Amino acid sequence: MKLQTVYIGLGSNLSPRVFHLKKGISGLTQNGIKIQAISSVYLSSPVGYRDQPNFLNAVVKGRTNLSPHHLIQALLKIEKENGRVRNLKGRERTLDLDLLLYNSMCMQTSDLILPHPRITERKFVLIPLLEIEPNLASPEGESYQKALLNLSFEQEYHAQTVKCYRHSWVKQNC
Repeated sequence: MKLQTVYIGLGSNLSPRVFHLKKGISGLTQNGIKIQAISSVYLSSPVGYRDQPNFLNAVVKGRTNLSPHHLIQALLKIEKENGRVRNLKGRERTLDLDLLLYNSMCMQTSDLILPHPRITERKFVLIPLLEIEPNLASPEGESYQKALLNLSFEQEYHAQTVKCYRHSWVKQNC
């Protein structure tokens, strides 16, 4: 299989958050994902269950020869290796890895929906995604830039750049 372009969202809201994000990126490279771009890190409020710490979020663009199903299994394995406990949906986590896009593939199975079904509802995904790929559109041709602009105030989840984590944050000790 030739290399496929993928976008993966990363999140952590348990300390040390930056450490967990860095371990997630390391896990991606160890599992056959060639990293092409990494966004800045963004601080965001939790969605759903709000009585928990704020998140740090980022997006990675990579290339892989893993199939979508093998890739999602690799992401789940990386999360588990980094202490992710999946006992309560929407709660605190050391590391969250979401497969956002796999080329321009659209699919829906019991364990995977592509593109990720909530990309256009999440400012903390759209902002870092568009930082690394400003003209990106959904497989159906809908502009993610337009989706970001169309979020109503109620749908906008707090997301701001954490200054010391801009661009080369993976190599910094902030």
